[in-house]
Amino acid sequence: MNKIVKFGLGLFFAVAVAACGDDKTSVAVEQDVATYELNQPGVSIEMTLYGENDKVVKQTTNSTIEYSAIGAADAEQAKKILGELTNNTDYGALEGVTYSMEYGDTSAQESIIVDLTKADLKKLAELPGSAFDGDPSQGISFKATGTLLEQSGFTKVK
Repeated sequence: MNKIVKFGLGLFFAVAVAACGDDKTSVAVEQDVATYELNQPGVSIEMTLYGENDKVVKQTTNSTIEYSAIGAADAEQAKKILGELTNNTDYGALEGVTYSMEYGDTSAQESIIVDLTKADLKKLAELPGSAFDGDPSQGISFKATGTLLEQSGFTKVK
């Protein structure tokens, strides 16, 4: 179960890097939004990707982690366990990242918003819960990220 929780907790990216460079001749901006969900026993994740011209520019992730799924009896134990899983990383201290973790009676609610136009992708790639395929400095492909999420068990909901 810890493998599933590690996947959900602090999950910034399951992304594929765009192989193409910036196209300076393109004037029109194609905008995309897609939402993916992953539901496992005790853990649910909803991730929304916002893209422009096949590059992810923003990602929001909302996760619910049931204490029973991580072997915690209460919020205090959950804080300790989840802190260990993420190496006590302060995600909110990173530029371009808004992070919160709220502890309720039986579960924790995690919210992550990443503005990829401001965040340092190389730093994000080094964090617990991040998964990159390729060099993140090349940008993040919207289409390839969706494919990678679906291959990881996520379902596209809109």
